[in-house]
Amino acid sequence: METKVNVRIKRGIEEVLLSHGYLCEIQSSNIILVGLKNIEAKLIIIEQEGKIYFQLDVLSIDELTESNELYKELLHLNYDIVPLSIAIDKSEENDHLLILTTALEAENLDENELIKIVHSFEEAIEDLIMLLKNYFIDGLELREGEISGLY
Repeated sequence: METKVNVRIKRGIEEVLLSHGYLCEIQSSNIILVGLKNIEAKLIIIEQEGKIYFQLDVLSIDELTESNELYKELLHLNYDIVPLSIAIDKSEENDHLLILTTALEAENLDENELIKIVHSFEEAIEDLIMLLKNYFIDGLELREGEISGLY
């Protein structure tokens, strides 16, 4: 994606990510899907109205055993994974997704901050999966050497 924002990033977002070994797939003029390391799901990056939005879809809430303890643990983890947030995407009426998300001001974004955010997603998903495995309805078996049995 050739970003319109060039204040502190001298290269486009896609070029920065590619130079750090990330595979990128351009979806439209303002949306990139980024392959994260050891995770089959893709990070969605959207540039819109001067902001860069990041979202990683984790899984449908319906796949988890609902309990107060689960939500308490998610809130606690939310504190630990700053600058990211765990949220529930309710944009689909019948399929609510647990997601990791954050947003940054595009004009203040530099290359180091972009890469740090992507690394934050890789670290947070590992912690989140370890928490969720205790609440997964059908049980969760992680594949050897991988953190993402959910995908």
